[in-house]
Amino acid sequence: MLQENGDTPCASFQMIRTLNVNNFRCFRELSAADCGLVNVIVGDNGVGKTTILEAIFAALNAGTDIAIRYRQQRGLEGNFTGSPKVIEDAIFSDLFFQKDTTKAISIELSGDGPEARSLYISRSQGGTMFLPAFMGETSGTTGLGTLLFQWKDATGNVRPASFQINPNGSVGFGNTGEDLPDFFYFSSMQPIGAQETAGRFSELSKARRSKDFVGAFVREYPWIEDLNIEVVGGAPVLHATVTGIDEKIPVANVSGAISRIIAILLAITAHPGGVVLVDELENGVYYKHYGSVWRSVLSFCRSSRTQIFTTTHSLEWLTALVEAAGKDVSDIMLWRVERSEGGAPLLRTFTGKQLKAGLEIGGELR
Repeated sequence: MLQENGDTPCASFQMIRTLNVNNFRCFRELSAADCGLVNVIVGDNGVGKTTILEAIFAALNAGTDIAIRYRQQRGLEGNFTGSPKVIEDAIFSDLFFQKDTTKAISIELSGDGPEARSLYISRSQGGTMFLPAFMGETSGTTGLGTLLFQWKDATGNVRPASFQINPNGSVGFGNTGEDLPDFFYFSSMQPIGAQETAGRFSELSKARRSKDFVGAFVREYPWIEDLNIEVVGGAPVLHATVTGIDEKIPVANVSGAISRIIAILLAITAHPGGVVLVDELENGVYYKHYGSVWRSVLSFCRSSRTQIFTTTHSLEWLTALVEAAGKDVSDIMLWRVERSEGGAPLLRTFTGKQLKAGLEIGGELR
């Protein structure tokens, strides 16, 4: 972790410290040694900002269904026909650098707790699988040509997961059976389910922590007087009490952007010590609320010890972050993904102080 002028950014936080990726999507290799509590990823379209989030979440996951989930989040179809090999390639080959499934994917996260995980995806050869050095260089027997998913948890145990393609073309996704802490990934494209949001608010309420959450949110949006759960058609839905409207209304009907921000803030605060990944956090948010959203995110991340990684294209959004942070930018990191002369993506990281200084001199940081 970078330190400047004696600062020790978020030294007491449980969090991801470093990231190493090989042969995943557009990255032949990628390393980040200076993760902060709040990490903002910038760069041109197609350089791999979303891919970084996907890589982190893949390591924090425990099931082979991540591949189909990523397809759906990117707007790709999830129904397939053809031979088992054709179906397998349709689902999984996009995860591999240049779709070369002969070269294994490895994703390593170092950290202080259960987020210190690794993922290794490879195709077995000759019925034998070989694990990389960081997984202990062990081996075992598998089916010929099988695509293998193997996670290594924070205690050093290697946990495999499989999938199968049935004769009718349906796919069965396996998982490691782990009871993992809550790690969250919010896509820029997919809406967040109302029951999912209601469930997180309920967890916060049961822990007697919803009052502080509602109070902080209402201070930023004073025309929303209260938040609570109501049952609609037998399903719990988070509702808002809005000034000037007699009946409570579902938060999703108040504003899609506000509904998304509430869901993200709930993920941050309802599960302390977690990791939240958000593609384009500011999506749909009116620019005048940028500062208030960042104040809430920073406050909840710091009080809940929750680490966040998020992407953006907006200079206003970066400016609002620095203004919301004030003098305390020691736990903020800027990740800038660029293309080399040969077209390969490169990652450069900057401290919160460097981000602040760059904005002050009018530098182009996106």
